[in-house]
Amino acid sequence: METNTTIDTAAAALTTGEARFLVNAYYEARDRRKAAASQTAPIADWLGERHRAEEEQIRRTLESWTETMPAARWAKGIVGPVIAAGLAAHIDISRCPTVGRIWRFAGLDPTQVWAKGKKCPWNAALKALCWKIGEAFAKQPPDQAHFYAGLYRQRKVQEEAANEAGKFARQAAAKLQLAGDKPDYGMPVHPVCDLFPLMDKASLAGLAADIRANGLLHPIAVHEGQLVDGRNRLLACREAGIEPRFAEWSRIYQGPMPLARWIWSVNGERRHLSTDQITAAQVAIKAWEEQEAARQRQIDAGKQFHKGRGKVVTGRSQPLPEAAGRVREKLAQEIGVSQRKVGQALAIQKADPELLKQVAQGKLALREAASQVKGTPGSLAQAPPGELPPASASAPENTSKRRQMIENAAKRRMIDGLSHIQGACRGLSRLDLSAVLNACTEEETRTWAVIARNAARELRAVASKLLAALGEKE
Repeated sequence: METNTTIDTAAAALTTGEARFLVNAYYEARDRRKAAASQTAPIADWLGERHRAEEEQIRRTLESWTETMPAARWAKGIVGPVIAAGLAAHIDISRCPTVGRIWRFAGLDPTQVWAKGKKCPWNAALKALCWKIGEAFAKQPPDQAHFYAGLYRQRKVQEEAANEAGKFARQAAAKLQLAGDKPDYGMPVHPVCDLFPLMDKASLAGLAADIRANGLLHPIAVHEGQLVDGRNRLLACREAGIEPRFAEWSRIYQGPMPLARWIWSVNGERRHLSTDQITAAQVAIKAWEEQEAARQRQIDAGKQFHKGRGKVVTGRSQPLPEAAGRVREKLAQEIGVSQRKVGQALAIQKADPELLKQVAQGKLALREAASQVKGTPGSLAQAPPGELPPASASAPENTSKRRQMIENAAKRRMIDGLSHIQGACRGLSRLDLSAVLNACTEEETRTWAVIARNAARELRAVASKLLAALGEKE
């Protein structure tokens, strides 16, 4: 661990660009620590401690840096050193001399529109920091709440009362009309979330009617300023004139799955998707995961450089990408489709990712998309002159592949379902029950007990069936 003198010296030499880099690195280390905490392997504890130490050192460096600026020193006492450093690093007061300018620069002006094909008119990282400030105020317990957290609670009561009285119906309708055919969610949508088709108008109207009658039962999931689940619920809330509720993804789910796989689990496994849609979505998710891994390698290389090693070591230190044939074979086995289908989707992803997204959303068949991409395996343009494309498989072979696909899908549901349950149980076991009981009524406590008991009974029944299949008893 670095000494205070070394940290102060390093902090004094920080540029605003380096401070922005450190703020991003802090939250990435925090997310990795949380992910390690959800694992049961002994190595995860060691990794968690490494990430915790990394967090602490970055926090101390940023805290020292904020001491060099009066405004940042003041903000630190309200929102903490990391967010205060982020605000100081992103806001150039010479370019944003008024509060209104800062408000617009942070993307908080509702009249701003990000036109397609144009540069984003606000600072996305600053917008995410502002969202974190709101979350920090919302999470503070009443007995420790800051002055601004108290204002937040007062305003929340007023907004909820106005919402229940239907006073926001006109605003919701105007925003829905402004959105037109393309929905405007008011925030970026996570690329994996955007792969899945939206409800049709009739189904969305039904959902809006249910929300109008019973309220929004499940909050809309967001993470780092992005919408990760709940697009239909958000649109239905606007149609119903009900203000939506949002929740941070890490508070909804505390299991071992990474974000992209969680989005697939709560969408892909619960919708009636065709094999083309499943194939396209899985290939697109794989591509996104590879992009994120490459981005993380760049960040790690930057950390190595900023530690003063002079140059970034390259070469064989990183594992080589899997061969294309191996990736195709592995994905085909996981999805339960032919390698030819996966090969088509991979080629489309490489040539035109937006075209593959249309397949995932059910707007286009995989074969039709393949015919639009030159050189895609299986396209009609690739068949030699005078010859027909390869004949389709026989009925028995199709039946066998269909059965294999169903079995693989059932296996994925079992794995994902148990991962959800394990994460949820771990999160519930860590709750301070005395605090929960003090905050709820006797009726709520009894309801929760019944839900927990029924869930335990159903899980025991599943365990009994699994053991019976092995010829064992509990």
